[in-house]
Amino acid sequence: MTYELQDFQTDVVEASIQTPVLIDFWAPWCGPCTQLSPTLEKMADEAKGAWKLVKINVDEHPHIAGQFQVQGIPFCVLVFGGQLVDMFQGVKSETELRQWFAERLGDAALPLEDAAAEEPPVDPGDPRQQATGFLVAGKFAEAAAAAEQVVLEDDSDENRVFYARCAVFVDPEKVKAYLARISEDAEQYDVAQKFIGLARVLMNEDDKLPEHANSKLAGYYREALQATRAGEFEQALDAFLEVLYRDKSYDEDGARLAFIGLFEWLGRDHDVVKAYQRRFEMAVFG
Repeated sequence: MTYELQDFQTDVVEASIQTPVLIDFWAPWCGPCTQLSPTLEKMADEAKGAWKLVKINVDEHPHIAGQFQVQGIPFCVLVFGGQLVDMFQGVKSETELRQWFAERLGDAALPLEDAAAEEPPVDPGDPRQQATGFLVAGKFAEAAAAAEQVVLEDDSDENRVFYARCAVFVDPEKVKAYLARISEDAEQYDVAQKFIGLARVLMNEDDKLPEHANSKLAGYYREALQATRAGEFEQALDAFLEVLYRDKSYDEDGARLAFIGLFEWLGRDHDVVKAYQRRFEMAVFG
């Protein structure tokens, strides 16, 4: 039986509405992947349809890996009921995998003829799971609303940064306020500062941008802001580059801060970051 991805909409999005789907991001050159994949395939065979395995080669589908912010492989994502349930990176033994499934799906992880429960014990109201699922789907407003509940329940530095990742494109002012409370000696401080810089840039109103002698510059900056808010990151970075080429200091280093924040949001192994890192460095230091 083949578990390789054929069509993402059918194999993952639609299938996960009724059946848990485990996505296995892998590549042929990845040694740990060759250890994990046979175990997952064996377990999927034994599950007899209780849950579904979908293997995605990151070399063949880099855009999908980018959507899930995959930064290392093997990387597995469990999706069920239209929501992201959980994820893990690295190799697990069969015993560890069975425990991992049981903790997240309960009887829903058992072969269909053995499953006793009609409803899997996956909490559809878990705000962190909801926020992550919305974020992966590019639904930033919904992700922000769910992530704020996470912070209200536990106002930790980690949760503030999680909220920032979910909400920076839709409510940068609130993101900036949450992150400002993270102290300089905190583990999350450096990441928080990157998101604060991005949030400050996104707080600009499109019709109230700083004036500049080069009339085209504000237009590029406006385009970059709009594209960023819409999740069109390549378009945004292209426009921010045009700003850097013309005036690095515009809006108090706004384009540079936006690049740094977006790189942090995407992750250093994201294809977009790899494509723009060198161009960014040349624009800033060249």
